[in-house]
Amino acid sequence: MRTLKIHAAKTNLSRLINEVEAGEEIVITRGDRPVARHHPHRDPFDRMLIAQALIDDMTLVSNERLFDGFGVRRIW
Repeated sequence: MRTLKIHAAKTNLSRLINEVEAGEEIVITRGDRPVARHHPHRDPFDRMLIAQALIDDMTLVSNERLFDGFGVRRIW
């Protein structure tokens, strides 16, 4: 698991995406506080839900805790 500050993550976003796709878990922090955790998730339907929720600033209704690691708001 790698930990990066927000500025470093923005600067290296393309490389980080490749690393997550290869199986690496990335934690992004603001100061010392973790604000996002990115890890590979292979289910294409879940990935579409995550992307849509992030793009449209939506809240997912699901009992799947794995969504929490993607910075998506979730209730249930």
